[in-house]
Amino acid sequence: MNDHVSLKCSCGKFRGRINLAGMSSKRAVCLCDDCQAFAHQLGRAKEVLDANGGTDIYPCYPSHLEFTQGADQVKCLRLSPKGLLRWYAGCCKTPIANSPPSSRMPYVGVVHTIMDHAADATTHEEAIGPVHMRIQGKFGIGPLPPGTDQKVSLPAILVVLRFLTSGWLRRKQQPSPFFDSKGQMRVTPYVLTRDERVSLRKLCGPA
Repeated sequence: MNDHVSLKCSCGKFRGRINLAGMSSKRAVCLCDDCQAFAHQLGRAKEVLDANGGTDIYPCYPSHLEFTQGADQVKCLRLSPKGLLRWYAGCCKTPIANSPPSSRMPYVGVVHTIMDHAADATTHEEAIGPVHMRIQGKFGIGPLPPGTDQKVSLPAILVVLRFLTSGWLRRKQQPSPFFDSKGQMRVTPYVLTRDERVSLRKLCGPA
């Protein structure tokens, strides 16, 4: 297993890496309507979403995420005024990651389409392991794989809490490529209007 995962947007203007040292992340697929809406908003649903409308996400700590090129290309979107921060490469609309709106939270959910496994001479599973959970199946499309949670199960919540607790104890929330040392967002997010949200929901799977 490599000690990092290379990141690259589809046009190559943005690049970065995830430092895997000290990481114990559990890869997840989220089928929620917000993740689906994000992919549709960027016009990248075919690349991002699987056959069930799921987004393959790898949790990591902000301090393990590094931008090495094209940081000026990074843009931010919020589906609602209080929604998650959804980061992407503005040059080609490749999703990068989702993160909480607070710099105190040691969590970044990296979207699989930004990963450049070819550069590391590896595969997706070799790099970050198998899928450990599939959540929010109530928004899924078609027959769902066995074990898909309709919402978020208690075991999944416990996995996330362990990850966050370890991050807090080890102060992994800083440095962050998305927030400065004072906890301010480096990019002002664009917040979708209500009409934009309604239009996107029509493209998502059932609730």
